[in-house]
Amino acid sequence: MLIFFAILSVISVFTILILLSKLSFAKQVGRRAVSDRKGIVNFLNSFTLSLIDIEAVEKAIELVARYLADVIEGESLCIFTVLDDGNEKHLQAVASTGMFPAFHPTSDYVWTKSSYLLDNLRQEKIPINSENILGLTAINKKGLLIEKVNSETEDIKKLFCTKNIHSFMAVPMVIEGEILGIVCVVNSRNENYYFNEDDLHLMESLANQAALAQNMLEIYSELGKQQRIKQELYLANKMQLALLPKQTPQWGHYSISAFNQAAEEIGGDFYDFVEIDEDNLLVVIADASGKGVPACMITAMCRSFLRALAKKSVNLEALLQELNSNLFRDTDGSRFVTMGCCIINKRTDTVHYARAGHTELFIKEPKKDVNVLYPEGTALGLLPDKFNIEFETVLINTSPGNKILMFSDGINEAANDNYQMYGIEKLKDFWDQDHDENAQELIEMIIEDVNRFAGEMPQADDQTLVVIERTKD
Repeated sequence: MLIFFAILSVISVFTILILLSKLSFAKQVGRRAVSDRKGIVNFLNSFTLSLIDIEAVEKAIELVARYLADVIEGESLCIFTVLDDGNEKHLQAVASTGMFPAFHPTSDYVWTKSSYLLDNLRQEKIPINSENILGLTAINKKGLLIEKVNSETEDIKKLFCTKNIHSFMAVPMVIEGEILGIVCVVNSRNENYYFNEDDLHLMESLANQAALAQNMLEIYSELGKQQRIKQELYLANKMQLALLPKQTPQWGHYSISAFNQAAEEIGGDFYDFVEIDEDNLLVVIADASGKGVPACMITAMCRSFLRALAKKSVNLEALLQELNSNLFRDTDGSRFVTMGCCIINKRTDTVHYARAGHTELFIKEPKKDVNVLYPEGTALGLLPDKFNIEFETVLINTSPGNKILMFSDGINEAANDNYQMYGIEKLKDFWDQDHDENAQELIEMIIEDVNRFAGEMPQADDQTLVVIERTKD
């Protein structure tokens, strides 16, 4: 039972990941977002046992199947887990969405509600052997695609008692060679569309991430409570670092550097770079309210929303409005995210900037005073769409030598042992100087100055910096 609920818990938090995928997912965007989000589900699932109770798990597992089906645009989908009754292992349904086909003839009453059908499916124990396609998928540990099903497709006829299956996929959840479950999807919602290799690859990616997280939870369940919490925080820190870009991009005439340091083992700040098209690069810095696990979970949600939406438009206002809509829908009233966004166009050498309740942006031209930009825009996730939220956008025409500074409030609010803050003015005075150093060197100088000011005072908030430098043509 412990493993069973651990699996359910994994899948419940995995709902967060699928919610992120759900947003207006054109399939091409979805496939790229899946690879970009590797590691997110590992972190989120690390905290399932301590954050979600059994009642929440049972509700969340139903959402998982629904959102998985939304990602793949499947007509019906069922999640099976591997169980061992002491004699042999078998597959048993734990969640489904849509009218997933029954394995044996059943009454018309069962077909009146999907919940009745799920109860019926849960009564079935699918043997893990080569006599049925689900068991064979579990044995082979490899995704199965039957692009077009017809009346002569024997494997389907053997397992299901319906002729209304036109396209079929079964994908294993595998970790370190061990099969943990199967995700099965039947028929596309789109008329005359049949699942293809790209769809199979997408489902395999999602299933593999779920399997990794499940394995992590099973390890944690064997540890003592305090040891488990310590291990969770350690792994969470590693997972959070994995969410940050591996390297900063060189974008035309623009050199970009970034820095992030959490105040605790895990934090709520992040930065990201998203290539929108061959000319435009989105640069983002964000700060989720609070600290620790809750802040980092919101951070992960926000980052994946952002990556899913960024390919749709180079309009910053539309991007922030849609981000706000989704964060407001999927978080409680006490959670919000501040964000600063730049879109760098390397062809026109312009930068569009907008912010959502975030700190100011500093731009420095050689031999000129710092220009401080703070366009209007409220934090994300605070207000619903009905308030007609607007985000002001500023256009910056850059020239060689321009330097742009984006920062989180952990920099300007760093305090010393007299509880004095470093402050915006001190940071502005530093940026006002005509520095010859490159972007990375400037970041190091700022952090050194902040640390010198704070002295022995512990860091109280996450600190993040992004520097964009327009290099010489």
